[in-house]
Amino acid sequence: MTACFVINGTPYNVDLTAFPADITLNTFIREHAQLTATKFMCLEGGCGVCICVVRGKHPATGETRTWAVNSCLTLLNTCADWQITTAEGIGNKRHGYHPIQKRLAKLNGTQCGFCSPAMVMNMYGLLESKDGRVTMEEVESSFDGNICRCTGYRPILDTMKSFAVDSNIELPEDCDDIEDFEFVACPRSGRQCSGGCHKKPLTALTYADGAQWYWPHSLTEVFNALAKVGNEQYILVAGNTAHGVYRRSPDIKHFIDLHGVPELKQHTIVGEKLTLGANLSLTEAIDIFQKVAQRPGFEYCEQLWRHFDLIANVPVRNAGTLAGNISIKKAHPEFPSDVFLSFEALNVQIIIQELSAPARSMPILEYLRQPFNKAVITAFELKAYLKGRFVYHSYKITPRAQNAHAYVNAAFLLDMDVTAWGIVNSARLCFGGINPDFVHATATESFVIRQNIFDKEVSAQLFSLLSAEVVPNEVLPDPSPAYRRSLACALFYKTLLKLAPVEKVRAEYKSGANILKRPLSSGIQTFETIEKNYPITQPVQKLDGLLQCSGEATYMDDTLTTSDTVHCAFANATRVGANIEQIDASEALAISGVIAFYTAKDIPGTNNFCDQAFEYEPEEIFCSGVVRYYDQPLGVVVALTSDIAKRAASKVKVIYSNLPTNTKIYPTMADVFKDQAMVRIKWSTAAQSNSLQLSDQPDISARGVFEMGGQYHFTMEPQTTVAVPFEDGLQVWTATQWMDQTQCVIAKMLGIRVNDVQLKVRRLGGAYGAKISRGNQVACAASLAAYKLNQPVRFVQSIESMMNSNGKRWGCRSDYEFHIKNNGKIVGLTNTYYEDAGCTLNENPIEDLTPVTAKNCYELNDSNSKYSGNLSSQMRRAQRGVAHRGQPKELQ
Repeated sequence: MTACFVINGTPYNVDLTAFPADITLNTFIREHAQLTATKFMCLEGGCGVCICVVRGKHPATGETRTWAVNSCLTLLNTCADWQITTAEGIGNKRHGYHPIQKRLAKLNGTQCGFCSPAMVMNMYGLLESKDGRVTMEEVESSFDGNICRCTGYRPILDTMKSFAVDSNIELPEDCDDIEDFEFVACPRSGRQCSGGCHKKPLTALTYADGAQWYWPHSLTEVFNALAKVGNEQYILVAGNTAHGVYRRSPDIKHFIDLHGVPELKQHTIVGEKLTLGANLSLTEAIDIFQKVAQRPGFEYCEQLWRHFDLIANVPVRNAGTLAGNISIKKAHPEFPSDVFLSFEALNVQIIIQELSAPARSMPILEYLRQPFNKAVITAFELKAYLKGRFVYHSYKITPRAQNAHAYVNAAFLLDMDVTAWGIVNSARLCFGGINPDFVHATATESFVIRQNIFDKEVSAQLFSLLSAEVVPNEVLPDPSPAYRRSLACALFYKTLLKLAPVEKVRAEYKSGANILKRPLSSGIQTFETIEKNYPITQPVQKLDGLLQCSGEATYMDDTLTTSDTVHCAFANATRVGANIEQIDASEALAISGVIAFYTAKDIPGTNNFCDQAFEYEPEEIFCSGVVRYYDQPLGVVVALTSDIAKRAASKVKVIYSNLPTNTKIYPTMADVFKDQAMVRIKWSTAAQSNSLQLSDQPDISARGVFEMGGQYHFTMEPQTTVAVPFEDGLQVWTATQWMDQTQCVIAKMLGIRVNDVQLKVRRLGGAYGAKISRGNQVACAASLAAYKLNQPVRFVQSIESMMNSNGKRWGCRSDYEFHIKNNGKIVGLTNTYYEDAGCTLNENPIEDLTPVTAKNCYELNDSNSKYSGNLSSQMRRAQRGVAHRGQPKELQ
């Protein structure tokens, strides 16, 4: 069975059985259509480099619409009849560049450029979806899902906001106006795609491995598909955004696509009831709330859409659905769902229909707590609440302004006595981020009934009771329970401040009722230029800026490969300090599509990806004995696809033996200090005299400790290598900052001459020190597989693998004492700094980098400043990468 869709005006008739059942649009675009402007990175919908724009028909209204999607989360089998546009399709050097591409390049909005094509496409999709009319505020709130790891946001936002109807961005004279936003034309008709490629709609498809896809076009057909599932695992496919939070089970055999079911995409408002189809996207729900908020009784929808606008980011909201969000909450109670919390506070009713049973309505919380057999959420019912009597407030406190899960979220619905303001008839007080089982502050809800919440004694009892029943759990990486309890109470206090009569609240406290709103960002860049010296000091456009903005710039992960290329994934050791006795890969090798598994025993040369000739300590490519840190690679699985390799790697079994050792494992540097394990600290700088000569009498003296944990490097381009057999050796395309070391370790691993390893490096999509030596492990693993199999091999590390196996920027601690004058002048400083080296001292910044950067911008000399650098080394932490630190924040 074939699916038809269009990419950049070119029709594709795809035999779906030739691909895995869960192949993504991103994989097809990059590996099969070979359009590499659409990048790959996180597979979570968080970084934004995979964004492309799609156009299709709404199943309920028949209206043609345009929206941006994360192609890494969009399943290819859901793309039938879509017109898909990537950065190559809107402009290129052959046919001319699009105004967005040209303007982003002209305003110097690219650095490494890896994120630039997706920035362009997100703006293109926004303008297309809004008929070319957007405000600067809309633009700024629409880039929460696009990360620029080089942090060049000012010129990027200036570029995008310059297309707004209310723009005040000054542009160079030679910037093109944007006049025509027509979509790429279909080569068959010469017009925009109408989604009519299919003569017969897709219905059902069975794959060779037993997986099945269903494309129902009515609710009845959905249940017909469910009836065929039996006891096997299935998934109702909507936006697939849940896969970005919780990885989908590899055992799913049945995929039921809900995109074509019109009943699930409708909405109606009759009298005092608003009914929302379950498969409406969050973006569609926001649009509905904005319109409905004008109707009496539904004014609270203003707050609803503003809260929904804080969920995830634009492409995720475009794809993620109401029912999908609630389904995540049902499967994972710890998920801080804003949709659930808002709807539960409003007592929204959910419509559920099970196989061979009539539809029924119930509260959402009841649905979450009951088991169901092959149930489909069909709709949500919201009722009207009389303005003036009912008060609805909601809050979301996050580590970032946008695109982040909440530390604590809350939603409150109060039924107030309009004849005696302050008396509460009933209350629904809902909190998220407390613990998986906590939703309602039931004791507080009962207490406030018929109480005047503005009475001082009542409010004191209220918050005492609320604080007692809000008991957050302690789970990393969430903030402390004490902080989250304080947040929960503070959010309800905001509501009280907002509702309280003027005479009840002092004027200086009233502002506490408001959530701080960040104004539109703005910034300017100034630089010195001397016209008489031109072309010296003359500002020029970045030479490859247009290539980066159009996606024509080639990065290491864009290296195209032949159809016989195989893929890799690391298998990892998890028993820190234990010895590997035996590795059993039989279950992994039995998986269809797995080709080989290699360990240290298969390496013909040296098992080392750091060369001592470059003043590095040896680090094993594959662990061959004692496990030095959690998730240390012990072998590599080679398979037909990356997904198969990753799935097979989890099936590798290891037999360990415990070593008779007195070496204690310290997970963090803080544990070293807590246990006073000073033997783990290596003093890299000779201890200096404790005496400190002050340059003047200080006005202020203080001492303290500043700590910062390790940080994931987060290069936008993953660690990636393509190795191809060539003549007597290999051609290797790899993302590295140190070519000769990478070349040497590959040659020594294989026992071949260095000049038989032809290393090729193009642009890197960000490095930041993470690709000095950390990528060598991937390069060696891929090269070993290519050498053994005599076949092209590609190894692109997943974000999980990079986080677990590659290490981070070094965590640090600074024990400082400073003496300053009232005017801020430092007259004396002692700074003893420690850095967490993990399990190796490679790429140690203590001697060369930290002493220089530690002084920051201050003029300090050897008499009035003392620095001592130390390294904390403990097992269980992966190797680290280069980083630098400045002064303690108290001095900055």
